[in-house]
Amino acid sequence: DMVSGKVDFVPGVLGREEKSWESHFVSPDGRQIAFLGNDGYVVLIDPHNKQSTGFLKLNGSVRSVSFTADGKHLLASGSDGDITRQVFLRR
Repeated sequence: DMVSGKVDFVPGVLGREEKSWESHFVSPDGRQIAFLGNDGYVVLIDPHNKQSTGFLKLNGSVRSVSFTADGKHLLASGSDGDITRQVFLRR
């Protein structure tokens, strides 16, 4: 929580072996956080319940991700030079 300065420790993401989740990007609406994982994975987390909501797998390692301004798409670029677009279905 950046306003209060409170930090929540989350021990890990179920099913993932990463020890550190330092590279991340927050969607404009704050409903998703995209973490850059190992082996070409982008792991999506709901910041409110701290649970995984999905993932995106690239062929190479992940270099960068960005959400569109409306938060409906996630663009990811990898070491293979491709740009992948993930569309979110909102409820």
